[in-house]
Amino acid sequence: MRSGLLRGHEHTKIGAVATLAEGRCAIALSRGGYAKGYAHRDPNEDAAAFAFGTDGTLVAVADGHGGHEAAAHAVTVLLTRFAEAWTDATPLGPAWPAQA
Repeated sequence: MRSGLLRGHEHTKIGAVATLAEGRCAIALSRGGYAKGYAHRDPNEDAAAFAFGTDGTLVAVADGHGGHEAAAHAVTVLLTRFAEAWTDATPLGPAWPAQA
């Protein structure tokens, strides 16, 4: 399995776009084009990830509104605990609803 992850708190420059591509997958993340005119906790609380294996592809995005740790944690859990089983050639069958 191949995977990639972009965490918003690592990409804070206004107007910049962080990109990551591998094989058939690509993701991008941006803080935005303009500074926020209101109080906020973190300049970029979002996260994006991809994983691909022999028989499937997973793409995940999370809006960390109110706390970037939760968004980055959510996509990290998907990559580390579920992505390999969800993208390999072995069908999940009845296990899919429980895991999803």
